[in-house]
Amino acid sequence: MSRLVDDGFIYLDTDGTTLRWRRDRFEAADTRYSDLADLCDVGQLSVIDGKVVIWEFPVEALRAFKEVKIATYLFEGSPMCAYLKTHGFDVNIEKFGNLPQEIKHLVTVVQDKKLNEVGDNRTALSQNDLCNKKNGLDILRKNLNTFFKSRYKTKTKDRLWTTYKPVSRQVSGGAHAQQWLFCGAKATNDWCDTSHVAYLVNIHLRPMLVKLMAAKGYDIDQDIFAVSEMAQFIWRSRIRKGEPIVVYVPSSRMRGLLIDWLDGKFN
Repeated sequence: MSRLVDDGFIYLDTDGTTLRWRRDRFEAADTRYSDLADLCDVGQLSVIDGKVVIWEFPVEALRAFKEVKIATYLFEGSPMCAYLKTHGFDVNIEKFGNLPQEIKHLVTVVQDKKLNEVGDNRTALSQNDLCNKKNGLDILRKNLNTFFKSRYKTKTKDRLWTTYKPVSRQVSGGAHAQQWLFCGAKATNDWCDTSHVAYLVNIHLRPMLVKLMAAKGYDIDQDIFAVSEMAQFIWRSRIRKGEPIVVYVPSSRMRGLLIDWLDGKFN
């Protein structure tokens, strides 16, 4: 890619992020660069910090419809919302259903200093912290076991937990592997009878995606995004049936967001 830029075949558009192909310098048809040139022609490739190239969903595919409806939760904190606004779409958000404060009495958030101290730092339990730095994995394994077996004496069928997949085996220690679920899981009812949920992550968007949206003039609220991901995961449990649950969230940031959400601060 850098060679193509240096040779003048690819250039940055006036927005400072979108890559464009110079057909007058090199007609790429019938070459190995033809697909790349086509993507540049329709503005689907953006570059951040001069080194990371991001593909965008073709905006013309959406403009082909009179109206598009997206069913999700807290859409205003999603990358998709930012994407639509950067391309000038009118976004009308309709909210319906129960409010968090209506089910607050059914949710017990674990407030235990010893179990939670592994997440005291605001960046603790982020993907970088756990997967790259390997911080706190042994502590999380012990805490997960304590939460499920010692503190609440749950049965296997009562348990649901998550952390990032690359470290899930190390955190599980082999004891709770079958009760692990991907932290971004949605639209599954397989866990609707579980009563105890351990949410061992600190959710952030990929920095380059945040930078791209900011460069295009739209800042994503990462707290709203994190609340949306967490609430939808917790909703896999039996809370969806109106039954009480216990939630262990050691990350101080995520736990604070969960409490704020239950208090109605993100309505």
